[in-house]
Amino acid sequence: MNDKLFVYGTLMIPEIREAMLQRKVNYKDAILEGYTANTIIYGHYTTEYPFLKPGKGEKVKGGILYPVNSRDISLIKYYEGSEYICTNITVLSDNKEIETLAFLHNEKCNIEYGPEWDYDSFVCEYLHSYITEIIPQVVRNYHM
Repeated sequence: MNDKLFVYGTLMIPEIREAMLQRKVNYKDAILEGYTANTIIYGHYTTEYPFLKPGKGEKVKGGILYPVNSRDISLIKYYEGSEYICTNITVLSDNKEIETLAFLHNEKCNIEYGPEWDYDSFVCEYLHSYITEIIPQVVRNYHM
């Protein structure tokens, strides 16, 4: 199993990933070419978390978490739900191509892309509820 995971949304935030994995993991900046990170529109609701949208010439800034183990990936799969699939991708970090895992949109889920995801807006509006409510609930309810 690949021990690297590319993250581009909520798991870029140290407080969220440490609360989720219940430990510190290494983080290295990386870029995924050919995508943007967009929210999703469900009726009148727009998600606060991103999905990768293919976009020629576009780039998504994110990071590589390492090392990750099978428990980490299983827990993150639980957190991400059926809207995402875990797959292998290639990202750029320090001008080198690196093979990593990543959670991409599950094409079986029909979605409408919303505006690009904004890291700073997410931190201002949602970080507190993720740290105090959402992530603790995910960790409590997760069964490997």
